[in-house]
Amino acid sequence: MGDLNKVSSTVKAQPPYPVGFRDVTRTAVTLTFPWTHGGLWIYFEGKTHTISLPATEYTFTGLTPGRTNIFQFQDRNRPPTYSLTTVSVETLRNRPTKPGSLGKFEHTTNSVLLHWGPPGEVDGGEVLYRVRRDEVVLEETEDTAYRDLTPEEGRTYLYSVCTIDDQYNESDRVTLTLSFDDLTPPTEISNLRTTDLSVQVLWDPAYDSSGRIKYHVYLDGDHKGTTEETAFSITEMESGKRYQICVEAEDASGNKSEKECTTYPPIGIPLKHRQ
Repeated sequence: MGDLNKVSSTVKAQPPYPVGFRDVTRTAVTLTFPWTHGGLWIYFEGKTHTISLPATEYTFTGLTPGRTNIFQFQDRNRPPTYSLTTVSVETLRNRPTKPGSLGKFEHTTNSVLLHWGPPGEVDGGEVLYRVRRDEVVLEETEDTAYRDLTPEEGRTYLYSVCTIDDQYNESDRVTLTLSFDDLTPPTEISNLRTTDLSVQVLWDPAYDSSGRIKYHVYLDGDHKGTTEETAFSITEMESGKRYQICVEAEDASGNKSEKECTTYPPIGIPLKHRQ
């Protein structure tokens, strides 16, 4: 139960009633007050509401959502020169309405212009929109469009827009799923090396914005296998023979890096060159 008591500055102050309120909705509120012998008058919007025994509460309906309502209480047994007890109650707001739809313009591999409409509506304050990408808030704006310049190639995102009021109440969201083409190959393989244990080839991972990379391993130009790991074992190699081992990275869109190569057994310090 809320309790917002204020005593106005009139000729003679009376002890403030322990008045309060409960069950606040968008259009109604119930005021509560102690029992008095003579009852109460409640003044609201130029009208007098007479409260008789044995009532200790009174419900006002038909109020405007999101509005501050001023109620004044006076004990009917006290002279009119006594001050009034005042209570302020703000009714709840209607939830903002969502924009009509979410669309796109200028969709490239690494940017997109989002637009939405018809606009949403709010009970209080200016209409604002909250733009998200995969639950991360990108922007809060008064506009009905937003350009995202930070998506990564090869990724799929869920965009959403909701209406918010000046108390940051949110509407339902409108959503749009967008995929961004991957035209950039992964970074080249680095730190390619071999071990003496079953001729295992090792390398540092390549990078690609899609996050999905596989590696092709070649022995003297012949494809020996594909793996998503950063290690590969080669068997059936003849002793006394020198081999060239190469690895290339490929992303989910088929873009391939340059091959990184080494020799086995190494000649002195391991020799690296690109093919």
